[in-house]
Amino acid sequence: ADDGITLTDCILEGLANNNSTVKSVCLADYMYSSGSRRSSLQSFLGLNEGVTTLECVSDIPTVATALIDGLQYNCRPREVRVTNMTEQASVAFFSGFGTANNVSTLEVTNCCVTGQALCPFVHGIRKNTEIRCLAIGLGEDIELSEFLMQCLAPALMNHPSLREISIQDVENVFDHVGASALGDALTQNTSLEKVTLQSQEITDNAAMFLSVRIPSCHFIKSLTLVGELREAGKQWIAEKLQENFSLTELCFDPCDEQSPAEKQIQHLLQRNQKIESSKRVVPVNASFFTSRCKRTSVVSPAPESLNPVELL
Repeated sequence: ADDGITLTDCILEGLANNNSTVKSVCLADYMYSSGSRRSSLQSFLGLNEGVTTLECVSDIPTVATALIDGLQYNCRPREVRVTNMTEQASVAFFSGFGTANNVSTLEVTNCCVTGQALCPFVHGIRKNTEIRCLAIGLGEDIELSEFLMQCLAPALMNHPSLREISIQDVENVFDHVGASALGDALTQNTSLEKVTLQSQEITDNAAMFLSVRIPSCHFIKSLTLVGELREAGKQWIAEKLQENFSLTELCFDPCDEQSPAEKQIQHLLQRNQKIESSKRVVPVNASFFTSRCKRTSVVSPAPESLNPVELL
């Protein structure tokens, strides 16, 4: 348009006062061009109270910058999903995430948080004291930094608002150092209630380092451990959970019916009647991501998936 207003600007301005029809908005490269005005997004986020989910699918910094700038004006709690961001786009987004308003849930999928993006990512999570749920997941061709958990764990230890963390489909994260660092964070954070760890890297070695710390996690009510656990790893975890009476949900990889691990789980169910009362055998349903894990032995109902984003 002659006055510099793009189609995206018109859509956002039209949606600013629409508080009933549209629930999800997605910003993508092909929609949000360099000519789009940040003011239209800021106005939309400052006025609209109906949209509950925002998604940014972008591999260029322009869109990520526009979204994070707009979130400074955000007027209501929203779920934010960022997908396919390059290192530069991740730097642009997470450098401002610490002061983003009313972000209740952050999902980071297929984004590069290595190299220069690692510090902004960790700093943004640490500084944002409104976020309640953090979900990290990757595709087959994306790898997280091997130092991610070592850097992120201190930010999680005393985070005042986080209630749920989900880490799924990741690589180079759950070695013995990463698993130990995460275990330390879980024992220190008294606000975390739900932990989902789903990855092929959840092996017996990772289970061993986690199991040393899990008994002290008396604030966690829901725990999911799904990966490549063998019977020994499952048995370690089940043994260590015997003295943890805060759990009401527990999901594992399947166990052989007559295995020592299954016997430990059954003993756990007898000791903790809160888990026993809701025991059901159902598949784990990923809380945040479209991918689904293997079938599991579950001693509670699995969480429901979030509604899919409507692409506008």
